[in-house]
Amino acid sequence: MTSTEQNQTIWEGFSTRPKGCHRRSGTIDTVTYSLALLFYSGMRVIPVSWRVQFINKISMYLARFLQMTGVRSAQTIQENYSALFTKSDMRSIAVHQLLSLSVWNSLIFNSLSVLSWSEITNLAYIQGLTYLDDYLDKGYPVLIWSYHFGINPLIVAAILQAHGYPVHAISHVRQVPPTDAFIHRLYLSYLYRIGSRFSVIDPQEGIQLKMLDVFKNKECLYITPDYLLSEYQTQQLSVSSVASVSFLTRTVHLQTGGLRLAKRMNARVLIVFPTQIEACIRTLTLKPFELATSGFKPSDLQQDLQMCIELLEAEVLEHPYWWLDLKRRDLLKRLT
Repeated sequence: MTSTEQNQTIWEGFSTRPKGCHRRSGTIDTVTYSLALLFYSGMRVIPVSWRVQFINKISMYLARFLQMTGVRSAQTIQENYSALFTKSDMRSIAVHQLLSLSVWNSLIFNSLSVLSWSEITNLAYIQGLTYLDDYLDKGYPVLIWSYHFGINPLIVAAILQAHGYPVHAISHVRQVPPTDAFIHRLYLSYLYRIGSRFSVIDPQEGIQLKMLDVFKNKECLYITPDYLLSEYQTQQLSVSSVASVSFLTRTVHLQTGGLRLAKRMNARVLIVFPTQIEACIRTLTLKPFELATSGFKPSDLQQDLQMCIELLEAEVLEHPYWWLDLKRRDLLKRLT
């Protein structure tokens, strides 16, 4: 995963600050981290057989409460939805469903260190595992592409790992940034424990060598290629590592990530779509993905990623209320 912006704080964005106020106060940060830690502590004492069912139920009620109180996340979703889609009659439904899904993602993410492996495997039904089994049985390394769509990408990686698959997810969750506040340090240390339980590759810990090891060992590298780069991020990267593609009639910039290395190592590519059928029935659908080219030039990678992003675009147009990036406050700036 190239970013965990939406992964790292359970209540991030749920402030009711006045519209136009962009300063995030230390008091609000302390409250959000405290709530996350309170939830985590509560999950440790809830009977194992009740935990996931409890999260399923509270997600729907809490989403309704957040929508009714007009929290910032709801406002952001509504504004982004109105700017990008024409189905205005679906806007209220989209806000509620995406809030519900976001709450579920956050609660599950903050429970990963206390959920049993059995509970994690049962978080979603999986379709298409035979493709992954076939590639691994034949000795191919596998590049698994997921999206910020439906189930949080890190949760998807955890589910696959809980099923026994050698999946290594790229994530910043193991980083513990310096902070003076005790509550902040306590919560961030908890995030580090999540990264220690699951196989995570931190981008700042020799990512290229670790990615190479994954492919050499014929295992799976899990990446979210749809992370939309900001103008600043684009400027910090070399031209050869950024691809510009068309998405929702706009131009977006994506990082090529491990694609070039995966192609050189003859890795097979799978797309996983994490979605939901009903309120509490979630599915992972794995499908083989044939790259558009066999080359390694920036133009070749651009064609490959264009095909990849077109699959996401089709899903977003049909089910915009599962697109987690609608919560991004800077989404429209990243869609140039």
